[in-house]
Amino acid sequence: MPESAVRIVAAVMALANVAVVILVLLWERPGRAARIRTPAQWRVPRVGTLLMVLPLAYPVVVVVAPGWLTWRASTLLHVAGLVLWALGCSGVLWCVRVMRGQTGADGVVEGHRLVTTGPYRFVRHPMYVAILATSGGSAIAIGSYVVAMAALAFVPVAVSWAATEERLLVSSELGQQYQEYERHAGRLVPRLRRR
Repeated sequence: MPESAVRIVAAVMALANVAVVILVLLWERPGRAARIRTPAQWRVPRVGTLLMVLPLAYPVVVVVAPGWLTWRASTLLHVAGLVLWALGCSGVLWCVRVMRGQTGADGVVEGHRLVTTGPYRFVRHPMYVAILATSGGSAIAIGSYVVAMAALAFVPVAVSWAATEERLLVSSELGQQYQEYERHAGRLVPRLRRR
């Protein structure tokens, strides 16, 4: 794909990323204001947050310095990356809407309920899957080694965060309900249904 086209794609991605972040912040606000009953003990919080934010901000770098640490690929591959990125962004928004304000809490909040609808009926942590799709799609769409490394580095962070959330939920009053949910939905990959 020509450099000018990559810059245009990166500019559109940057604007869309800003819109997604604004919507997430607006939609999850009740979760941030909720009283936390049991706080989560996060591992690598700052590194993980950086790995989530970097792919969202990196398209701006591509607009400013388009050939920097990028690879050339076929237009079809760039388009496939753009589709994956768009699916990831849509997945993030879907998760936030379904969670209805519980996504901003750093632990089990008062009145916490287990959500098993929407994308949560397929996997227990679809938000992390969506973030990985957004990061991986960004890397492929703009051909960025930096974003590709951030996406790969986020995989163990996502697994660690998912395990932390699960330990917290199992030890809460939602424990029995969550254990039943674990039998039906995979952590980050959907489980094959047995008949």
